[in-house]
Parts: sequence; C-alpha cells; structure tokens
Amino acid sequence: MTIAPAKRFLFAATVSVSILGSVSARAQDSDARRRAAELFKAGASAEQAGKFREAAVAYADADLAAPSGEALSAALDMAIRADDPPLAMDLSDRARARGVDSMKPAIERARADLGRRAGRVLVRCTECTATLDGQALRVDVPVWTTLGPHRAALTRAGLVTIRVVEVGVEGVAVVELPPPPAAAAPAPAPAPAPAPAPRAQTAVVRRVEPTKPGGGKPLSPIVFIVAAGASAVLAGVTIWSALDVKGKHDDFVADGCEASLSLGTCRSQSDTGAGAETRTNILIATTGGALVVTSVLGLFFVDWGPSSAGSPASLRVTPTLGGVSFDARF
Repeated sequence: MTIAPAKRFLFAATVSVSILGSVSARAQDSDARRRAAELFKAGASAEQAGKFREAAVAYADADLAAPSGEALSAALDMAIRADDPPLAMDLSDRARARGVDSMKPAIERARADLGRRAGRVLVRCTECTATLDGQALRVDVPVWTTLGPHRAALTRAGLVTIRVVEVGVEGVAVVELPPPPAAAAPAPAPAPAPAPAPRAQTAVVRRVEPTKPGGGKPLSPIVFIVAAGASAVLAGVTIWSALDVKGKHDDFVADGCEASLSLGTCRSQSDTGAGAETRTNILIATTGGALVVTSVLGLFFVDWGPSSAGSPASLRVTPTLGGVSFDARF
C-alpha cells in the first residue's frame, strides 16, 4: 500500500512500528531499526520542504538500513517528482527485485516517464576503486546514470586510469581494466658449481742477494781505480813535460841566448820553450783537477766494502822518478 504524500509526515512518527513489522528476519537489530526510523523522519521533513530528491535519497537509505515497502515506495515517488531518471530507475530495479505488487504502478510509471532518459554503466576491474564524473561508483554492478559521455577513473595500486564512456539507452556501457599481470615465478636458484679439484702447489723460491754493508754508496771501487789511473797518467805526462821544459831552458842558456835572441837559433828556441811551458802549465792544472775529482769519488761515492775474501779494498799510490805507481786490492 502506497501512503499519500499528505499523510506521510504523520506516518513518520510511528514508522518504527511499521518498519518493525516489515523488516526481514536478518535485519532485526534494534540499532538498524532506530537508524531507519531517523532516516525516514529526515525524508519526511525534506518532502515537506519541497526537497524531493533529498527526500528520495533519505527514504531509500531508510529502506537499506531496514528493508521496508513503505520507505521504498516513498523513495520512488520522490524520485519521480524530482525528475531524476537515474535515481528513479535504480529504485524501480530495487522494487522489482523485491517483488512488491503494490509498487507495480509506480514502477511502470517511472519506466514510462523517465526510462528513455537514463542508461547503465558497468565497471569491471580487480582490486580497484572507481569514480564516475568524480562520484564514487560501485564496481562489477550496473549503475544507472544520465545519457551521454562520462569520465570514469579507475584506481589500482596507486595508478589512476581514465576512460571516457558513452552511455546510451540500450544495453550497458562497460568500462573494463584488465587484471594485473601475474607475478612471475622466481627462477630456480642455480645449482652450486662443483668445487675445483685441488691443484699441486708449486713452491717458488727466489734467491735474495745479501745487502752489502757500507752505507749503500752508488759507485764500485773499479770506478775509482779508473779515475786514479787516469790521474796517474796525467801526472806522469806532466812530470815529463816539466822535465822537457827544464831541458829546453838549459839548452837556451848554454847557447847564450839569454844575452841576445838574435844569436843563431835563439828565437826558435825561445818560441819552442814558451810552447812547452804553456803545455806544462795546462797539464799541471788538468792533473790537479783530476786528482781532486778522484779524491772526492773515493771519499764520498765509492763503496769500500769488504771483498769476497774478507779483506777490505785498498789503494796505494807511490811517486816515482818517472811519475807515480799505484796498487789496488779488492
């Protein structure tokens, strides 16, 4: 039985008793009945204020809290009066599924007046949420909406997919998001490689020469010997040159050339003696330098370590009439 709009507000005062008699066996909880009564009263207040769509939503929520033919009938009546095709068609489907014979006239009226102005959209996706034009949308359930293009947003694992769907009168517009790819099975761990066969170890022995004592000076005594020999040769040549100068001078004096260079060959003897004197001076300077260098080498750069026989290296230089003689031992 459908309650007239004029009497619906009065009916709301006693709706708890009416709903109590029409709820199904699974919704007998007192909190649900109390919530349904509050929603029904809110719907009645909105209806009196002329807010028909708000009243339709409140009555429909009261029916969801505790199924009631009175609440569902009032909701469908308010949806038709609000000229809301999607809401009216949704409530008509609910009433037809409920099988309330008294609501058949209202269902037929809603389909006749509003059915050609609404269509259904169905979102299919796994483990996702969806919105249609920014409003939450149930997944895997056909939902009524207005005709024309709509923007569907599907969110899964933080990733948002946007689809534009065209809703028509006939059929159901489907928005589908393929399921995520199955995680690849982990590859089996490779078998451990066989341990390599032990190989024969070859001992490598390197001979280490003992380090010579003596401060690690860079030159061998042989260098000093060569330098000393060269110095001795220069010294011998210098002594010979000095003796040669003395002999030429004695001849020059014996020939009486000191008195006058014009006598005989005095001019030639003078030139020869002067050349010999110059040569001797050069040899003296060169020999002195060679002796200094040789001494520096022997003191600071030659390693005078012990010889292989265990005796220290030595050098002996002896002046002779014809020059110098030396004796070196290692």
